[in-house]
Amino acid sequence: MSIPSNNIQSCDVSITEFASKFDCKLLNKPSSEFLKLESVTTNRPSFILAGWLDHFSRDRIQVFGRTEITYIATLDQDTALSRLNWLCSKKIPCIIVTRGIKVPNIILQCAKQYDIAVFSSKKNTPHLIHDLFVYLNDLLAPTDSLHGILIEVFGIGVLIKGRSGIGKSETALELVHRGNRLVSDDVVDIKNVNGVLYGSSPKITADMMEVRGLGIINIRAVYGIGSILKRKRIQVIIEIEDWDSIKDYARTSSKCYSENLLGEEIPKYIIPIIPGRNIAILIEAAVSDFRLREEEYNPVDEIESRMT
Repeated sequence: MSIPSNNIQSCDVSITEFASKFDCKLLNKPSSEFLKLESVTTNRPSFILAGWLDHFSRDRIQVFGRTEITYIATLDQDTALSRLNWLCSKKIPCIIVTRGIKVPNIILQCAKQYDIAVFSSKKNTPHLIHDLFVYLNDLLAPTDSLHGILIEVFGIGVLIKGRSGIGKSETALELVHRGNRLVSDDVVDIKNVNGVLYGSSPKITADMMEVRGLGIINIRAVYGIGSILKRKRIQVIIEIEDWDSIKDYARTSSKCYSENLLGEEIPKYIIPIIPGRNIAILIEAAVSDFRLREEEYNPVDEIESRMT
């Protein structure tokens, strides 16, 4: 079962962190310590400066490059002031001037009047817009939190699910002992970034694992830095469940399961537990099988071909 989802529509980001992230200099500091970011798209306000004010999206970061700054210099003072005032009055997130170009005082004047942050960046305009797009796509991606364990097995991100107390942590601990890497224990934060699911650990439990009888273990301290990952793409789900004698566990079927996470179908294996089964080895085998199926290999097809 998933914890109620949190499909992010906006995010407040520290101005100091934002400036550091993009190596920008803050030229006009607003009253708030945070930027409210709501759109993955940025905007170059050339049409606004030219006087075409229709279809404007106020939630986008405004990027001024050489073209915009040069064009402002061709406008008379009243026209430039009017159009920049119109832009800033829409409560845009911020203004970034690229290429290390000197920011005209008229921009700083309008930004100060409407309490808008202004940054200066040395990056060229296309590179900055690309970096902003990647950053905002990740920052504003739909999110959810799931009860389970995320671990990298043979390079594949595996989400292990099952009822509380069934042995997920003990299995994950054995997988780490066998050289695999832990991402998160108990709760996994997931993001859907352009159709790709990534999982990570909540900050408070990062590197930690709770094992009944042992308590909390610091996996990084016990097994070394190579035993943990901060983030991993989720590619397969392993569902551990109690053996049900009534349920028909097919032995040779090529039937494939899947589960929907944040709108994406993720392949799933169901492993029933009975005494004597080594779940860690079975998970490694399932991951190897998954990789082969990704290459369109199915052992059942091979057996059938041998019978003909």
